[in-house]
Amino acid sequence: MVITGAASDIGEAAVRLYAERGHRAAAVDVAEEGLARLAGPDGVATLGGDVAAEQTKPGAGRAGWWGTMR
Repeated sequence: MVITGAASDIGEAAVRLYAERGHRAAAVDVAEEGLARLAGPDGVATLGGDVAAEQTKPGAGRAGWWGTMR
């Protein structure tokens, strides 16, 4: 699951909920400093960037599929 706006509020809560339930989540946000709080749980891949930007889309897709980016 790719979750945008993951560095705060509802996005962060969604990432934590997915991780707590054993699912993989790709946390994507332009606020990279907020993503640092999500880097610990297993199954959470973080990617700083804007999903509307072409250069971010391939990384977000790989993170969501494989869960390997941190």
